Amino acid sequence: MKLDKEDVKEMTEDLGEMLQDAEKYLAIGKVLVVAGKPVLVDILKTIMKTAVDVRRALEPEIAEYSAISTKATHRDFENYRTAGFTKEQSFALVLASIKPFNSEAFVNSVKDGAKSASTKS
Repeated sequence: MKLDKEDVKEMTEDLGEMLQDAEKYLAIGKVLVVAGKPVLVDILKTIMKTAVDVRRALEPEIAEYSAISTKATHRDFENYRTAGFTKEQSFALVLASIKPFNSEAFVNSVKDGAKSASTKS
């Protein structure tokens, strides 16, 4: 679908009008979602099946990327070791480079893992 400036202007005006009545549209939307739930389920199943098919089709590339990424992470760890860092420091530096989300549970898990790894070395 190709849109020209006039189409975009008209659609923008239409959207502005819809937003003015957002509560009304939300109420109507809720009714439609409840009434159309079986159709939505079918649509989402189709989307999910397609996503699974795509994931399966990409599996070789995903596996290759994972292998390359794993080797790069191991290389980084070994480079830290070669530079003189201890195993624990190297492990911490590699973890820091991953930049995980800020979650206290995740941080505690990483700390526990680091302690465990340091006692096995």
